Amino acid sequence: MSKLLRMGKAVATIVDVYTTDREGKELEMKNGGKYRKFKLSVIDANGNGGYVFDPIFGGDKKKIKQMVDSIGDHYLIDKFNKGTLVDEELFGRDVFCLVGVKKGNEGYDDQNVIDRYLQRSFATATETLLSGAKALYVPPYVVNGSEPVEQGLGDEIPF
Repeated sequence: MSKLLRMGKAVATIVDVYTTDREGKELEMKNGGKYRKFKLSVIDANGNGGYVFDPIFGGDKKKIKQMVDSIGDHYLIDKFNKGTLVDEELFGRDVFCLVGVKKGNEGYDDQNVIDRYLQRSFATATETLLSGAKALYVPPYVVNGSEPVEQGLGDEIPF
């Protein structure tokens, strides 16, 4: 059993996308529809790292839109809106996400999942070193010229 990452906000890098299984067969849902799995290198709020696979089923544009919005690159957002974005353009890009845990069944262990991707405007975070350990730091932000407001990694999202 591998160690699970901490549930909650995390930073991740999109590493790869798979459309076939280990035997080279296309990934298929039980209903016969195709899907693909993104491989992400994730660092949780405790600084622990691991890989999480995020399946995108059929033409699930909502999750890809979340991913592109989290990257925050206007070029990619424009390509997504035009329908010309290809998965490979996402490789090496950093995203902010909520990590969850899916309970194992049928002999499989519990595993981490990506519950959703966070918009960069709400999740702007930078990775920094604090006392030699990796941690997530959320910099202060300024609203309409006001004094900087400190954001934490808690569950409060300013609306």
